[in-house]
Formats: sequence, C-alpha cells, structure tokens
Amino acid sequence: MNMDIINTLITSVTTALPLLFYKAAESGAGEIGKSTALAAVKKLKDGLSHPGTTEVLDDLISEPENKEITGVLAYQLKKALTANPELITVLQEWVKDNAPAAAATVHQTAINIGNSNSITQTNTNR
Repeated sequence: MNMDIINTLITSVTTALPLLFYKAAESGAGEIGKSTALAAVKKLKDGLSHPGTTEVLDDLISEPENKEITGVLAYQLKKALTANPELITVLQEWVKDNAPAAAATVHQTAINIGNSNSITQTNTNR
C-alpha cells in the first residue's frame, strides 16, 4: 500500500470539500451551489460506506469551515483506506470529478514603492 498516494488523496479531499461549500456561498449560488456540494458529499459517502467516515462527512456538511472536523475526516479516511485499499480508486475518481470545481482562486497584489523597486506581494487563497 502506497502511503504517499493515500496521504495525497486525503489532502485533496479534505481541502476540496470545505471549498465546495465556500465557493457555493461566495458565488451567491445559494441552494443550487449548496446542492452541488451536497451531491459531491453524497457521492463520496456512497463510495466509502465506512461508518466513521460517513458520520464525519455529515458533520462537515453542517460546519464546513470547522478545522477539527476536517482533521477527524482525514483520520477516518486514512482508517478506511488502510482497511480497504480498493477505496483508493473511489477517492481518485471523486477528486478527479470534484477538485477542479473547488480549486482555489488566488488573488495577488503587488505594490512597487519608489525607485528601489521594492515590491510587496500578497497572496490570498479562496
């Protein structure tokens, strides 16, 4: 079992899920955006069917920005994938289908002050 693949998948999922809900709220998509995020969670739950994982996914729906829930999700995903390596394919498909929709937008600001070409750059991920 390749732990690098498992860890990469877990990071992808735990990063993408909260962003799906955030992007739905930010875009003003309201119920349509939220239903898209909920459909992504349902697909993940259906594919995993690991009791601890499905329970924490329910918690994440109600509190998508809660970092503690995201940490528990990472732990539960690792347990599920270790117990059943065939789930790696399920997660790979989910990430392929959902991660692009959750991709972070990067806003950059550069300020050039004076003749010394001193530049301050700020990156904001959303």
